Amino acid sequence: MTAAGLINALKLVKKTMNQIRVVVNGTGAAGISIIKLLLDIGVKDIILFDTKGIIYKECPVGMNKIKSEISKINNKEEGHLVMQ
Repeated sequence: MTAAGLINALKLVKKTMNQIRVVVNGTGAAGISIIKLLLDIGVKDIILFDTKGIIYKECPVGMNKIKSEISKINNKEEGHLVMQ
């Protein structure tokens, strides 16, 4: 559902996966699975939040093995949600 909805929405606005930023709220099993799916279909810019805030590579609190792995490939802005 997530991939199909995103693909169709991007067709409507004439954008590609690498032109968008996706925010995922939650780092449970579902949130991590959604991130992996989005990466597989070509999304490049993903920001992940948990109860402590934005997850990024040098995040000092609330990290575990899965979050650490994901943090290496998400949130290119290193802890900041920069709006363009």
